Amino acid sequence: MGDDSFIEPTILYVDDQPSHLALFKKAFQADYLVLTASSAEEGLKILNEHDIFLIIADHHMPQMGGIDFLKKAQGLSPQAIQAVLSAYSSDEIVREAAQKIGSVQHMMKPWKLDRMREFILEAQKKYEFDTLFPKTERTDRTEISPLSPSSQKILKFTEELESKVDTRGARRIFLNHVEPRLRDFIPVIQRPFPDLLRQAREAAIQGNYESMDYLLAICFHLEESISSSEEDNRTSEKSTH
Repeated sequence: MGDDSFIEPTILYVDDQPSHLALFKKAFQADYLVLTASSAEEGLKILNEHDIFLIIADHHMPQMGGIDFLKKAQGLSPQAIQAVLSAYSSDEIVREAAQKIGSVQHMMKPWKLDRMREFILEAQKKYEFDTLFPKTERTDRTEISPLSPSSQKILKFTEELESKVDTRGARRIFLNHVEPRLRDFIPVIQRPFPDLLRQAREAAIQGNYESMDYLLAICFHLEESISSSEEDNRTSEKSTH
């Protein structure tokens, strides 16, 4: 990986069609360092030389397809957010991705500029959050000290939701399972975070459960920080009396 003191947010876009590479680079090079590769092999070489926060790959490529490439990419950039592009919507692609690499964003091709820009921003936020609070550290912390009741409810809620995910019925799922539960969290969280909860609600409506989980995780972290601070204050007050 590169060792520069300043690392510009970098995206890797892999597609065997030169026109698509040029279009993506033109659209986002003003805001990000955009690296492109016309093959999976070229993309893997780039991953060995650069720190990447987002990897986007076309599903149908010669020699090595997008999902197989992303599986190899995980070993080189395990924290990078991944997305696979395809010209058609297919449950088979989603199943293949889930079996080989786990969670990955599936996007339609050709992509829409506003939707792609929104996805890149969400990916950058999630990458930054995961970098600041690695999953291993979050797991270790929960094992060392018990979670507060509100934090336990949030975690249980997200786990239950994952079992109900069906992108074809996102709005139905939201109305039946998500919206009532999100309303329950407002009084549960000691300091309500209405903007974050509103964003989580919008993400759920759109079927973007990864973004929703990320936003709820922020609520969880903030609630824990506030609870810890208030406990310290109470301890300090008792010691002064």
